[in-house]
Amino acid sequence: RMKSGQNKYPFLSSPDEIIGIFDLDSTTEEYTTREFLRSAEKKGILISVSRDIPRSIIVTDSFVYLSGFSSKTLHQRLEARDLTNLFNNELT
Repeated sequence: RMKSGQNKYPFLSSPDEIIGIFDLDSTTEEYTTREFLRSAEKKGILISVSRDIPRSIIVTDSFVYLSGFSSKTLHQRLEARDLTNLFNNELT
């Protein structure tokens, strides 16, 4: 069992690892984005952190996350450097 405040995603240890947060609807219109997501899935680095329909893509140094939170919400949490709550309540 995890302790309060412990990061559920140990492979995302710092906000500095995040390369970008993107709105899923607007970015998947592009072929290159869809190909990027297919490639990430084949490599086993595409991780869904939500049981909800994905609304955003978080690209890090090592993984690509699909989140049910809007990119705006994630940007706000990132600006607050609140990594512990970046994905909070997604898989609860």
